Amino acid sequence: MQTRILWLLPTLLLTALLDASQTLAVERIDPNTIPESEYVIVKDGRLTIDGKPQRFWTVTGFLYASAKATKNDSPEVRAEKVRKARASTNRILDHLQSIGVNGVRLWPSFKDRDYTINDGSSPDSCDYFIAEAKRRGFRIWAASMNGTGGVTPDDVNIIDEPETREAWMKGVAEAIDAGGGKRSWEKMKGWKLRSNAAVYWDARLEAKLIERMSKIATHYNHHTGLRWCDDPVFAIWELSNEEWGMRRMIGGGWQKLPAFFRESLFAKWHDFLKQKYGNEAGLKKAWGEMLPGESLEKGTILFAPMAKATKTGVALNDSNRFAAEAMQVMQQKYNPADFPEQRAEDVIEFIVDLILSHKQRLEKALKPLGRSLTLSPMIYDTGIGYEIQSQWFHQNADAV
Repeated sequence: MQTRILWLLPTLLLTALLDASQTLAVERIDPNTIPESEYVIVKDGRLTIDGKPQRFWTVTGFLYASAKATKNDSPEVRAEKVRKARASTNRILDHLQSIGVNGVRLWPSFKDRDYTINDGSSPDSCDYFIAEAKRRGFRIWAASMNGTGGVTPDDVNIIDEPETREAWMKGVAEAIDAGGGKRSWEKMKGWKLRSNAAVYWDARLEAKLIERMSKIATHYNHHTGLRWCDDPVFAIWELSNEEWGMRRMIGGGWQKLPAFFRESLFAKWHDFLKQKYGNEAGLKKAWGEMLPGESLEKGTILFAPMAKATKTGVALNDSNRFAAEAMQVMQQKYNPADFPEQRAEDVIEFIVDLILSHKQRLEKALKPLGRSLTLSPMIYDTGIGYEIQSQWFHQNADAV
């Protein structure tokens, strides 16, 4: 695709002033002028371009050289850093082409960072890589929406729900104090959103996730004249990487969440049972037996069985006024074998529905943002797990 340069200098003078490493901003392109035939589309179960089946051999990572310019660099130092970074990026792409690679699974994300061409920033370096890869015929699998950062109690206003405001803020603060779910190489402010099971059911966390993903997807590339979400170079959009949602939930990972988020999970569990069985009589008929102290009307049905033993104290809503009464007649913990098979099936169905509906809400919010997002396939997760439920879950997305 041709782009027009915004400099009004003669071509010979431009050549004299700029070496090959320096690039110029291009005019913003109206994505509606791009033919649909340029986008990767799923047709008859295959990735296609202009109706022709495609196969992409892809590498993954941060595959560009960053200039790492700083605000203290002189113009000469900055220009030299940019020149070296561009040359390195070109060599990387040369090598990938030489071994037959024609796709990149790209990780970087930029939520609130604009830049100017050749400023040597990370967005400038990355967007140059994207533009050069596009020129060479590469396609990109966007893993960038994993970089959604963390939340703090200050994010409470993303949803207007006064009755839960203080409890939510307290819960987030507790999660941050407990470590925020960070790994040693992750440095972020707050409680991280990525691989956080509570996003499946908490409206504020989900809304913040959508807000951050939207900013990443709509990042504007000054080297191509397009937002990422409109650019046909992006062939696949990935909502998350290796969440292992089914395994984490059925393994009881939710038990480590602050009380507010556990209690909102239990509320949804009881809503699920009421919707499926109508009342306590219908539930007893389906399950055959219930534990002493359990009542659908009173909201004291343990969220169990899990894959491992479940402690009563973390599987019941402590803020429920009937909880203390129920716990007096319950055991301290229950094993999977203590429950009827139908109950176990209901737990799995509930978790699958919880995760799937969350992913579908993300998809609904993000797909309309741009032409690439609308036309090209979206996958819900990668490395999602080996369970049969996870394999089924994957098949609800555009691609697997």
